[in-house]
Amino acid sequence: MMTIHKEGYKIIISFFLGLLIINALFRYVIPVHENAALVITIVSVVFFLMVVSFFRKPKRKFQLDSQYIMAPADGKVVTIEETVEGEYFNEK
Repeated sequence: MMTIHKEGYKIIISFFLGLLIINALFRYVIPVHENAALVITIVSVVFFLMVVSFFRKPKRKFQLDSQYIMAPADGKVVTIEETVEGEYFNEK
């Protein structure tokens, strides 16, 4: 089961209501062809699903082991390099 991050609910609800208003306008107020209204609805659903998936909070399985480095992000660490930060710390 996927959960939604608590900070995302306000944005998701606002986005849903905005898309609902836009779709209602194109369905009932602004005269457009029925196929155009259908395309607008499909695009709206796709955008809504993208916003919801942005705020998803998947369940993660952690494997605690001293050989592994835990990263605070999804994905894979590709390289670890020494860099020089010259703006604030001025050191490696």
